[in-house]
Amino acid sequence: MTGVKKCIICENEKRQGYYILSSFICKECEEKIVQTETNEQAYMFFVKQLGKINSKQNIYHS
Repeated sequence: MTGVKKCIICENEKRQGYYILSSFICKECEEKIVQTETNEQAYMFFVKQLGKINSKQNIYHS
């Protein structure tokens, strides 16, 4: 499928989203991140997944 990328948060393949450096974040995850409060359980999950942005294992694929 053309235009499909793997989200670093949910690890699903999506068409719409954003890039932070070379990491793709789908629109759905971006919306969840923005709406999550720091005291919510999901917050630490997002922090962990966003940590992949600086990971040497994260390689950009078109």
